[in-house]
Amino acid sequence: MVKFILRLIRPFRKLLEWAGVNYSQFEVILGAKLTMDNRKMLGNNSQKKTLKNAMLMQAFIYGIIGGFMSTMLIRGSSALFFFSTIFFSFIMIMVIMGLISEFNTILFDTRDNSILLPRPIAPRTLLFVRVMHIMIYLMLISLSLSIIPLIVFASMFGLLAMLLLLADVILITLFSVFLTNIIYLLLMKMTTGERLKDIITYSQIVMAIIFMGAYQFMPRLAQNQALVSSFNHVQWWMYLVPPFWMSASITPIVIGGFSLQVSGFLLLSVAMPLIGLWLVSSVLAKNFNQSLSTLDQGDTKSDKKKGKAETSSLVDFLSRICSYTAEERVSFTTIWRIANRDRKFKQAVYPGLGYVFIIIIMAFVNSRTPLSEIGETKKYLILIYAPAFILNVLIYTIRYSENFKASWIYQTIPVQHPGQLISGAFKAIFTQLFLPVYIVVNIATIYFWGYSVIIDVIYGFCTILMMAYVMLIVQPASFPFSDERSSEQSGKNVMISMLMLLAILAMAGLHYLLVASNINLLFVLPVILLVLFLLSRKYRLTPWSKMIKVN
Repeated sequence: MVKFILRLIRPFRKLLEWAGVNYSQFEVILGAKLTMDNRKMLGNNSQKKTLKNAMLMQAFIYGIIGGFMSTMLIRGSSALFFFSTIFFSFIMIMVIMGLISEFNTILFDTRDNSILLPRPIAPRTLLFVRVMHIMIYLMLISLSLSIIPLIVFASMFGLLAMLLLLADVILITLFSVFLTNIIYLLLMKMTTGERLKDIITYSQIVMAIIFMGAYQFMPRLAQNQALVSSFNHVQWWMYLVPPFWMSASITPIVIGGFSLQVSGFLLLSVAMPLIGLWLVSSVLAKNFNQSLSTLDQGDTKSDKKKGKAETSSLVDFLSRICSYTAEERVSFTTIWRIANRDRKFKQAVYPGLGYVFIIIIMAFVNSRTPLSEIGETKKYLILIYAPAFILNVLIYTIRYSENFKASWIYQTIPVQHPGQLISGAFKAIFTQLFLPVYIVVNIATIYFWGYSVIIDVIYGFCTILMMAYVMLIVQPASFPFSDERSSEQSGKNVMISMLMLLAILAMAGLHYLLVASNINLLFVLPVILLVLFLLSRKYRLTPWSKMIKVN
């Protein structure tokens, strides 16, 4: 597989040499990286199964996804422009998300700095090795996603149309890769190592939220006939959106109607990837090795700012309010600060926070109730209980860490009840991540439904917190950031999460019945508070015998 890929690249040797690449060094380094990748283990560390041709397996999975995408092209030529735009947008999003979420580590990988940087390798050669390394995988993604749509396109519009679609898929992939790398390389020139890593982390989070939102909204847009018909005429703003270049250049060729506007789209679709290649090779690659070496050095100014933030009186104030003992207070402040700086934890949790708002928006978009009349309904219960969906993510994510082997330190802490530590940890992430979302969402609840629902908001909050403690108690107790992810644990977590969600839905249903029956929640709330107090006390007094032994 590696030799086949290198043979495919060789016809472009002159183009790479024109860009200033030493091709002999380029091919040797790229071949070594691909060989190492193809020997990489598939899955997590607990599954020591090696798949020699892992790239082929990835291609098969993406091909299945592409099969579902091909259903948009079956609609026929009447809405070809609209659905081909959606198709190219999907390809572009998948490529950029792949580059941001997974393959940015290839571009900024510093593990081989000690081997490559001391040797006479030009910055352009090293940069293009990394860009081509990324592009191979992203091209594999885009072509695998396109294989079934290409077959569908050939059967509907002929072989020439299929070749045009293939060319546009390659061009949109090249443009996406160069656009993202241009942004990364500009950031490397403008900011320091730690700040760049933070920017990449937050961009991953934003892209994940956008992708989840697009997954919810795109099928509904496709059903909007007015929106589909609006794509029948070219608008000026379409020249600013890359997927339109591809769909506008291919649609008239397939169904007829070639014009000057189509020539402009064709020119953009071909010229922009070449301009991106020139920018990367001639402008941004000059100091790539030097910028790469700074990523290992960290950012002292950033560290100082973090140190000041960590000594903030707000965290200490909240820990005193939420904690019963000194041990619980220490755990609260420690986990708060770890969660505030751990990039992997943010990548796992923050998209879920954004997804809460997507769920709420979709619930009201699907509703036929006018916004002016929404205050007369009982849909405020959706806003009250929607944030509960992130509790599963928070509770399970805090257990796992890449540095789980450092959890031996918990065994050395002289506490009688380790429950104080895990209770403080839960309160930290609950206060830091769940509480702000709940407050923001229910400010909107009070705005639309008035002050009369404040007691409902308080009742819902106590119910959600009570169910969270039930979930914590029924599962094996584990120290924060002390475990390694495994597929077996993931299966168990999914089952418990489903039961948790069903329980929350049941409590929301009970809340609805109480409101519908005109029962005053002030009579029920003391019972909920008593149960909540007993559950939190039981969790805080968890003994050593109930704790999972750390690795």
